[in-house]
Amino acid sequence: MSACNSSANKDTKNVDNTKTEEKGVDVIPSTLENFDVTYYGLYKGQRTQMNLRRYGSALSGNWWVGDTTEVMLNGSLKGETNDFSLEATNKKGTQVGQLVGKFDANGMLRSMWKTDKDSLAIDFLPLARNVQVMRVRTEDLKLNKNSQNGKRQITISYPQLLGISDPETQKRVNYFIDQYFNADTWADSLEKGKNEFKEEVRPNDTYVSKEYISLCKHHHIDKNDGNAIFDDSHGITINYKRGKIYELRDLFKPNAIDALNKVILARINKSCGGALPSEVLDKCKVKGEEKNSFSILRNSVTFHLTERLPNDSRRGCGYVRIDCKELIDFINPSGPLAEHLPQKK
Repeated sequence: MSACNSSANKDTKNVDNTKTEEKGVDVIPSTLENFDVTYYGLYKGQRTQMNLRRYGSALSGNWWVGDTTEVMLNGSLKGETNDFSLEATNKKGTQVGQLVGKFDANGMLRSMWKTDKDSLAIDFLPLARNVQVMRVRTEDLKLNKNSQNGKRQITISYPQLLGISDPETQKRVNYFIDQYFNADTWADSLEKGKNEFKEEVRPNDTYVSKEYISLCKHHHIDKNDGNAIFDDSHGITINYKRGKIYELRDLFKPNAIDALNKVILARINKSCGGALPSEVLDKCKVKGEEKNSFSILRNSVTFHLTERLPNDSRRGCGYVRIDCKELIDFINPSGPLAEHLPQKK
């Protein structure tokens, strides 16, 4: 597997403790109530769900307008008020509308959805915090596809999550997993590929907590009858109670990403003998809005960066695994890693 060498994975010390700026993260004033909340409302008679995060005055998240259409939300609060404005963009980055409104004293979000064609009032209620504990379980699925000449083969294995109390949320979570593991273009790969190959896609290091499932997707490609082998991995983490795919900024404070990158790049460089040029390391930097570059285990976070490295550097440097206790200064107190923060007395 293309991964950091064992000494890098087991090294629990910061690479360079002399650089205090690596943990020089701005402190967010305690008067600002940051959150990561799921809201429900009605859109043209259908249930609609929004996942919204706040950090300082910045707001961001995603919203399912209707049953299938998902839009990304980005905006902010207006000054010191509870009024907000959010721009909604589709997956292509095109703005499709605007959501404006305010948070009332009871936590309800009263808004107006505005597009070029119409305006629609929508009230959102936050998901209750005391959501019942669910006994979820996984069930593995396996798909095989062969080319017509039998020289190319793709095998994909992935889990489905069962036991989620809300059938709509369960459907959405399993749709996320299905889309993440399935190769949308595998027909072209099988029938139009130039080389003979066998590709196996499977989950590694699956972790299911009381709130989320985190999956590491591992690709193993054997080309030209074993003459060339390539491995890489990716990650996805989904809150199965809320149907929310976590972004890196959900795990870590948005203003800590730069400091986090310094730690990650130092680990990568050390595992590759300290010889990687700065332009190579810069390509390995993570961004707060990323969804597929990390996965979570009980006490650690794995950053999957194989494809950002040149081919001659990939062996031994494909991922970086860091203990949560080393990331304390970076952890978002509203996110899934908050349980690792010291408990307030």
